[in-house]
Amino acid sequence: MSKYDYVKIRKYFYQTTKPLNGAVIITPIRSLLDKVRNSKKYKVLEESKGWWSRITFIELHTNKVFDILYFSPGTFVIDCLRVINPKETSNVVILGLCGSLTENYKTGDVFVPDQYMLNYSPVKEIFQRKNKVNQFGEIIATVPFMTIDRKYYIEMVNNGVKAVDMESYFLFDWGRINNIETEANLVVSDHPLLKPFFDSNEETYSKIDKTLTHVIEGITKTI
Repeated sequence: MSKYDYVKIRKYFYQTTKPLNGAVIITPIRSLLDKVRNSKKYKVLEESKGWWSRITFIELHTNKVFDILYFSPGTFVIDCLRVINPKETSNVVILGLCGSLTENYKTGDVFVPDQYMLNYSPVKEIFQRKNKVNQFGEIIATVPFMTIDRKYYIEMVNNGVKAVDMESYFLFDWGRINNIETEANLVVSDHPLLKPFFDSNEETYSKIDKTLTHVIEGITKTI
């Protein structure tokens, strides 16, 4: 299969061959997808029944049409990006989760990085997004595997990293190569330096859920 055969790739993952609608939102958060589907602000125009989910929505008061692509968390984002033909796309936004390495970002806050790096690469290059959106130039490190190694996180902090996730580097790098505007809006879900990501409680889940509800109310502003 050619890496440029977007039709075949779409059919494989999403059971649809229709082109995307210019602005695209991608997310590994299933509950966010469900919240948009159930919101009174949006109407589902089409929903695929493939391995992953692709839903085309219309915002009722603006008639703005957009696609949301759901994919499994982690490096599966690479396969998700293979679905997107840059010639059909104006911008791509990921709505995801991240771990905060600083007290400045609390659980439920939204982290928008401007600089990014792939932290398991032997070459620790830090890239700058084309259009800066955060006055602080915050750095995120993508770590495409799960770890609770405190020394590993401390090394990142010493390199100026403020948060970690498992997907955004791959999106930013894809956008840089294809000259497509990309952005990450990430809800802080945990604090790896304080306790393991899996050691969460109902209060944590409630804060994340509240933020996701707020995010979907203005979801078209991100695109």
